Amino acid sequence: MSISTDVYTNGAAKVREVTEKSVESWRQGVKLFTDQGDRLYRWPTIDLTEPVARYFEFVQQAVDLNREMATRWAELVTSLVRQRPGAGREGRQHRHRSGRRGRRAGHHPGPQGRGARR
Repeated sequence: MSISTDVYTNGAAKVREVTEKSVESWRQGVKLFTDQGDRLYRWPTIDLTEPVARYFEFVQQAVDLNREMATRWAELVTSLVRQRPGAGREGRQHRHRSGRRGRRAGHHPGPQGRGARR
């Protein structure tokens, strides 16, 4: 008994033709989708140089203002301390309770000699 291969050959040819048409259809659909996606989802072209420059200009202004405020505050504190009654006593010697000059309360001569500081 002989089997004709023509039936199988014709069937395979039809399957191949349908498969090629399907693949081509699918390829065209994917290309159309990606082309539309590129138009719809493309990132805009942006230049970040200007916003970064503006940010650092703002930061510099903030630093300059903080420096100015700190300087004014320091000048104010300094002037208030100078105007305070009794200012400038830092260099005077303290009097001991006994009335002696040059010795602070609680300071006793150590082993190095009379009046030596530790």
